[in-house]
Amino acid sequence: MTYTKKLIALSSLMLINTAAYAAPSNEELFQMILDLKKEVADSKSR
Repeated sequence: MTYTKKLIALSSLMLINTAAYAAPSNEELFQMILDLKKEVADSKSR
């Protein structure tokens, strides 16, 4: 899965999070996005 697809999936989860009971919290999703951003930056620096 590409970084863009991961980001879209995480963003979509964040948008529908209020309707989902067992979904990760928005804070957890935001942390996943930050981790993904770091992963992208690390891969670009290689």
